[in-house]
Amino acid sequence: MLTRRYNYNVPMTRAIHTIEVHLQTPAEAKLLEVPPGPPTFFVDRLTYTTGDHPAIWYQALYRSNEYKFRAEVDLAAGI
Repeated sequence: MLTRRYNYNVPMTRAIHTIEVHLQTPAEAKLLEVPPGPPTFFVDRLTYTTGDHPAIWYQALYRSNEYKFRAEVDLAAGI
C-alpha cells in the first residue's frame, strides 16, 4: 500500500498507470527541446485512496530518449 502520510496521512491503495507512444506537436517538441518527429511517451496515472476514491491524477509527456519503463510483478499475489 502506498502512503502519502508525510503530507496528508492518506493511504493510497491502488493506481492505474498508462504509458503510450505519442506523436508530438511542434509546440510540444519546442517545450521538450527536441526536433519535431521523434515520438514521445505520454504517461497518465490515477491513484486511489481507501474506499476506491480517486486522489491523485498525474499526466506527463516524456522525451523518448529519457524515459525508462520498469515493472515488477509479484506472481504470488495472484494477478
